[in-house]
Parts: sequence; C-alpha cells; structure tokens
Amino acid sequence: MSKFEHNPGMMLVITFVATLLTNVVVLYLVQSWFPQYLVLGTMSLTATWALWLSMGKLALINTLAIPFFTEWEHRRGKKLTSMDWMAGYFVVNFAGLWLVTRYAEVFGLGVTSWLVIAGLALVLDFVQGLVMMKLEKWRTS
Repeated sequence: MSKFEHNPGMMLVITFVATLLTNVVVLYLVQSWFPQYLVLGTMSLTATWALWLSMGKLALINTLAIPFFTEWEHRRGKKLTSMDWMAGYFVVNFAGLWLVTRYAEVFGLGVTSWLVIAGLALVLDFVQGLVMMKLEKWRTS
C-alpha cells in the first residue's frame, strides 16, 4: 500500500512544496551564476520576495498540470514514459516561465531572451524530474 492512498490530495500538496523548493534552489543558483541573463526583483519587490513569488507561481502551474497529464495517460490507454513526462513538463515549464516573465513588474522575474527561458525550462525539467522520481519512490515505499 502506498502512502496517502487514503488521501490522494495530500500528495498534490507534497508535490507542490517539493516543486516550489526545487524551483527556488534552481533559480537562485542560475541567478547567482548567470546574473547577466536573469534579474530578480523590482523597485517594489526584493530579490528574495521575487524569487519565492515567481517560483511559487511556476510550482502552482506545474502542480495543476498533473491532472491533465493523468487524463492524457487515461485517454491514450497506456502509461506515460519518463520521456513523455519530461517532454510535457518542458512545455509546461517553458510556458509557465514565459507567462511569469511577461508580468515581470508583478512577479519580479525578468530574462534577457526566450532562449534563457528555454535553457531554464530544460534545467528545471531535469531537476524536477529527479525530485519527482525520488518522491514517487518514497510514496510507494
């Protein structure tokens, strides 16, 4: 029996928190290593607040995408492979980052180019995949 089988909604909460923490760490490291491509903060928002606010929005988008992937899996009639999940979440991360950066004055995250968004989406996709595989292993143990 897997953890939270009696309460599957709790797994969404745990997924949100894990995704939020993952996003925050990755974006902090990217901003530290490549400050010329990514800006955190505005005149009204500190860099720390912008980091948590923008990555909270992305984590929410990522978490809300899970039921759609499950429905896609159900309609296909077969389980999604790891590559399917990675490709799907690359698109979700790219779209989510693009959306968040379009509202830089609200979320405090700015980038120099859509190529930066693509690179960041790829890095987030990889690290989120590792975290989600560990989380799934923990859930079923």
